[in-house]
Amino acid sequence: MQSTTTQPGSPAVPARLQRYENLAYGLFLHWGLYSVQADGEWYRFHHKIPQEVYGQLMQRFTAEAFDADALVRFAKKSRLSLHLSYDASP
Repeated sequence: MQSTTTQPGSPAVPARLQRYENLAYGLFLHWGLYSVQADGEWYRFHHKIPQEVYGQLMQRFTAEAFDADALVRFAKKSRLSLHLSYDASP
């Protein structure tokens, strides 16, 4: 079996370092009804909230403070890759 590790001083080290330097940090933002309660994604599960009760949070789930332009500016300034998603299920 051949080792996949590269020894210091090996010609492959600069290539490995270059790949590492090209990696980007990522920013993954996601939110759903659980955001209203500010108690994590597993809010409904951990507190055993019935679907019909959990669905009532939709009335308070707004995007009034959402600023996509500010998020994109932040991601670009920080050299982050950005992915936005949301949970639309009640």
